[in-house]
Amino acid sequence: QITNASSVLITVAGKRKRQVTLPMSYVQSLRTEVGHCPLILVSAGVLLWDKQGRLLLQRRTDNKEWSIPGGCMELGETTEETALREVHEETGLTIASLLFFGVFSGAGLRYIYPNGDKVEVVSIVYETTDFSGELRLDEDESLELRFFPILEIALLPLTSANKTILSRFL
Repeated sequence: QITNASSVLITVAGKRKRQVTLPMSYVQSLRTEVGHCPLILVSAGVLLWDKQGRLLLQRRTDNKEWSIPGGCMELGETTEETALREVHEETGLTIASLLFFGVFSGAGLRYIYPNGDKVEVVSIVYETTDFSGELRLDEDESLELRFFPILEIALLPLTSANKTILSRFL
């Protein structure tokens, strides 16, 4: 049974896909039941490369560390839809196509949020150079959005999950 639900239109690359009913926040509804106990969450993120070969990162509001845009899957979504939605919500950018990069899990993706919530994340990561729009900061989630040359990324304070994900080329 879904409580506190809303109807959401899922779109992919601007094309209407389907209408689904989703809880306002799936993870928040789970948290009301389990408190701070560990949850296994599925997330999707995107490596967005600009024409100069720089990677877009966001500095998070919760821990001040840098990460790729992305977030948790909601009920009724595919991982691709999650990636597209999260990137648009967090950056204002619209992605036209995604290329699969990898699946990440394990010790590097265990995390305790500042509020004490514990998670073990399975992260599906895509990459793209095919996006449009103007960068727009979501001040609830990000302090800053910036494209970085690869050589500068290793010097940044990255989230543990992003250290794991980005270790493939750092």
